[in-house]
Amino acid sequence: MKNKYAKPAIDNIYNSQICVDPYPHFKVDNFLDEDFFSKVVSELRNLKEVKNIKMLKNDKYHVGDILTDIKDKELADTAPFTLELKKFLSSSKFFTAIANKIKPYAASSLQVDQLEISKSFDKKLFDSSVNAIMPGKAVIRRGVHLDHPSVGIAFLLYVRFDDDYSSGGSLQLLSQENRLSITSGKMFIGQMLHVYPTDMTVIKSYEYMNNRLVVFSNSQHLLHEVSTRRHATLPRISFQGSLSVKNAKIETPSNISTKIKSIFS
Repeated sequence: MKNKYAKPAIDNIYNSQICVDPYPHFKVDNFLDEDFFSKVVSELRNLKEVKNIKMLKNDKYHVGDILTDIKDKELADTAPFTLELKKFLSSSKFFTAIANKIKPYAASSLQVDQLEISKSFDKKLFDSSVNAIMPGKAVIRRGVHLDHPSVGIAFLLYVRFDDDYSSGGSLQLLSQENRLSITSGKMFIGQMLHVYPTDMTVIKSYEYMNNRLVVFSNSQHLLHEVSTRRHATLPRISFQGSLSVKNAKIETPSNISTKIKSIFS
């Protein structure tokens, strides 16, 4: 990507503010130059692979069934600006910037020395992709989940079309607290399993907004979800990627044993 577009984007990363609640992350609105990003949006709006995505007809589906991974070869002929952006988001320059911004917090969350994160760059343990999610009356991309332990630092960059009048589809960051409230048998069982919804609280919600970048470091507490997207007639598009960090300690102990220990300790 030309330096006149890349440098301001990198500056926007370094000028952003780290949020630590419920876990380390930061966001950048209007991440890229408006004129450049508008070309990307236009290309994706008219891309054959995007236009061919069908409406979801029912609510019985697997998560993988509703996702289209847009490949570089599909961008090469008709979407040069999008391909240029994809390459930038897969570059050492971009990943160095997001990692340097969040590195001290990421090292703490991942329980590694900051040097381990730097080594990931030397080994080029990073990549990105462009994804499209099927539209429909009520589409759930992902419920509450943790990222794979191989993920160290991850990012999302949203693309939203001007004629997308859907609602929802926001990134929701949750906190799970060890609360115990035995008021009924159902409550007790839910608390024992550590899945009763009163344990979880949405701390921050980031709207599915055009040209919004969100970056976060992984940890055993990185509970997040994408809210149900409703009345969508167009796909939900995002660039996303991650940096793997060797020797990271993402502990995911049994929810049941953890809850039992919290009750009887």
